[in-house]
Amino acid sequence: MCRGYYHVGAEIHGSWQGENVQVISNTEGISITENGITDQFEWGNIVQFGTLAVVLAKDDQAVWTIALAENFKRNSNASLPMEGDIVLYKAEMAENQPITLKIEK
Repeated sequence: MCRGYYHVGAEIHGSWQGENVQVISNTEGISITENGITDQFEWGNIVQFGTLAVVLAKDDQAVWTIALAENFKRNSNASLPMEGDIVLYKAEMAENQPITLKIEK
């Protein structure tokens, strides 16, 4: 199935919730709150990576990657909520588990 190209930052506009993690994407950028600690990334530090992900950087170093999950669907009607999940990955050398987040409705 061809999924096409997404502008991930714009596509995930809203608030997303996972286990001990919240991602908020708005006009200011993207914030990630993990275990009560929030890190804010302005749009100048968010880079589209391929067709389905963005990399969030601090001091020219990748900190997080957000990808659209396989079940993510954009609704052509902006008044309808989006469907599916996003996946958050910590950018570190140690093996880590992806965190699946769902849109808060």
